Amino acid sequence: MGCCTPSDVRQLYNILLEGNKIFVFQKDGAPPPRVTSLPDITSVKKQRKDNFNIPLRFRKSNLPITEIMTNKSYCRSYFNGSLHIIGSSTIHNVYHAVGDNILPLIAQIILDAYLAPQMLHLPRMFLQYGSGSDSISGHHKQSRNGVPHLDLLHKLTSAGSITLAQADGMCFRRVVWGHGPHVLYQDSLVTLRRLSAAFARQLALRCYNL
Repeated sequence: MGCCTPSDVRQLYNILLEGNKIFVFQKDGAPPPRVTSLPDITSVKKQRKDNFNIPLRFRKSNLPITEIMTNKSYCRSYFNGSLHIIGSSTIHNVYHAVGDNILPLIAQIILDAYLAPQMLHLPRMFLQYGSGSDSISGHHKQSRNGVPHLDLLHKLTSAGSITLAQADGMCFRRVVWGHGPHVLYQDSLVTLRRLSAAFARQLALRCYNL
């Protein structure tokens, strides 16, 4: 299943969001990081593409990572779960709202069962870029310009959405940067596409008592 993860997705652990930057905590003496920058996240609004990025920085400490993450002098608060930072793609169209926004996030969650099982049942929240401004905002602002189906994203993540300003000073056990697989456009992902579609169908049935 590792072959299904898009090449521009990054999974970062022990993260602080501060001052529009992403900081990765490392222990003193740790080997140099393999990831030193993040690929752009692309949003699409009526065929207009907009790229977004956040600088990636590293902080070293001789304290245990678990102590850093729960220390108020380092983190304003600690989220013991995953923050998904994703783009926004053609949200005024139902097909693309579901296929390019909701299903990729569902597919990413399903892949956790194989790639990061320790994170699968922990809380999740998301940031989505592409609200028409130059900042990351919560999807509740997005939904004013998009189809109502986007509300499923709030139902999908147990902790809902958050803005970059709200996340300032927060630490996260994991940040997933970028979209999950676009299963509707990749013919080889038969099993993952079926699982994602079934998950989305059950989510809608439960959330709206259908």
